[in-house]
Amino acid sequence: MATRATFSFSINTAEELLTRVLLKDVADLEKSPRDSRHAIHSAFIAWHIYEWLWGTRFKSDFTEQKRVLGKVFRGGKREFATWCAKECPELKSMQGVAEGSKHLGTSAPVIGTANRSFAGSSQLGNFVLGDASLGGTGGGRLEVINSDGTTVDFLAALKTVVTFWAAILKRF
Repeated sequence: MATRATFSFSINTAEELLTRVLLKDVADLEKSPRDSRHAIHSAFIAWHIYEWLWGTRFKSDFTEQKRVLGKVFRGGKREFATWCAKECPELKSMQGVAEGSKHLGTSAPVIGTANRSFAGSSQLGNFVLGDASLGGTGGGRLEVINSDGTTVDFLAALKTVVTFWAAILKRF
């Protein structure tokens, strides 16, 4: 039997956290794709859904873990978080932004973020004037910089994480 959160006003389940908070955050970020406030809040929620799932569905129910996820996590919440990040590597970007924004550091393989502006392009249909573009992406994006030097488009990673959580929640 699922437990309900008791310290979160009217948001009480992981499903509600996804549908009533995270999906609205994604919509806000899509409207303002370089807004750090929306990105940070989205990362907090996207990363912490694993804790809500653990605490309300899986913490002491090995049968439910096996039924929903096909695996039992005897190592507890930490093992579950590791599994989630392995199944959905984009969660590491969410972890990096969430922990880095809250704690000023992270254990995720992330070294920073960037708010990139793209100026000038020779591609047909992508003529850029300052931050406005014709046929382009709107002049920039938020990126997460990984410890290996690669970058991740934050909004694209966030959408992948939403799909991951929705697929798990659909199994209940």
